[in-house]
Amino acid sequence: MTLKEILDSIAREPHLTPKLSDEFGTIDYEVVQSDE
Repeated sequence: MTLKEILDSIAREPHLTPKLSDEFGTIDYEVVQSDE
């Protein structure tokens, strides 16, 4: 999975961000949805 695919998945599936954050620990995707 490329980074673009990951970001596209986040855009479609905001609830996946914590799982992605765990898998790719150097990037905190949870920030994306912190205000949602």
